[in-house]
Formats: sequence, C-alpha cells, structure tokens
Amino acid sequence: MSIESAVAAQKRKKKSDAARCRLFSFFLISLFFLILLLSTPKTPKQVKWYAVVANAQFMLHDVQNEAFPEQLRERRRLFGDKGKELDFFLVCEPGWLDASFPSEAKKVRRPAVALISTDATWITFMKLRLDRVLRLDPPTELTPEEALKCGAPVPDFEPLDRSLSQEGKKWTAPYSPYKPGWWNVFLGSENGLV
Repeated sequence: MSIESAVAAQKRKKKSDAARCRLFSFFLISLFFLILLLSTPKTPKQVKWYAVVANAQFMLHDVQNEAFPEQLRERRRLFGDKGKELDFFLVCEPGWLDASFPSEAKKVRRPAVALISTDATWITFMKLRLDRVLRLDPPTELTPEEALKCGAPVPDFEPLDRSLSQEGKKWTAPYSPYKPGWWNVFLGSENGLV
C-alpha cells in the first residue's frame, strides 16, 4: 500500500467519522425536541360554540319538525364517510343557557334542548331550517365539557298516534314517523363526552 493510498484512506475515514458525528448530533437534537414537545403540558384548545335552542317537545317530538332528525342523521353519515369526528350534539337543559343568556332563556318553554356545534354556518342553516328556535353563541371560554353538560335528562314524551296525521287524517306518508329516542345518539352525555 502506497503512502498516497494510505493518506486517501485516512481522509475518507475522517469524512465518514464527521458524517457519523453530524448524524448522531442531529439525532440527539431531534430526540431532545421530541422529549420537550411530549413533556410540555397541553392547554385545552379554545373552541367557539354556536347553538340553536328550543323547547324539547318542539325540537325532538313535533310531527311538523320531522326533517330535524333527518338533517342530523345525514350530517352524521357525512362525517362518518369523511372520517371526521362529530362537531355537533344535542344538550338537554344546557347549563350555560340560564347563566349566559338569562333574558333569552325566559323565552324558551322548559325543558329546553340546544343543538350545539363548532360550525357557525351549519348552525345558521339549522336556525333557518327549524325557524322557531333561538340562535345563540355560548361564551368562548366554555370547555367542551361545560358546553355539552346536560342539566336534565330528555323528558319522556307521550307516544304519537302514528296511524293519524296531526290533522286527524290517516297517515299517508310512505314511511312511519321517527320513534322517540332517536336523539340519544346525538346527546353529548350519551357519547361519553361529558
């Protein structure tokens, strides 16, 4: 082995050692930032909520309002198809209603139900679709647990006479009206969120 080849081999070894040293340093720095990121306490993300509020009888059990369950089911299906988490829930007797909106709360016959979501556009659409509801913006500082906290369970409703329409005529629609309890899958408390 000549002196030139020995010197060249020595230079290659130094370059290789320097590259390994840089790679090891990069690995240590990355590991440090990963540990720092994982050990930093997470602050709850502020979420802005929007809601429509109405009497529970009207919102959940009125024959004239049977498009409401269909809207919720379709949105739930859409979220499932897209792999998204639900961002809307029903809340019976929301705790924030009387505390944050005392004058508006007096306008709603009790028990009240709120449809609450983080999507302002959809809540505006639901306000227009349902018509006889109040649109409210709960306080920004509400945590998801506070926003979805039910003050009372959904009341038991009298069964509807499904053989007759509201005018007393024979039910002629090609489907039967929704049965009581359809709302349970949309309650935040039923989904383990509260």
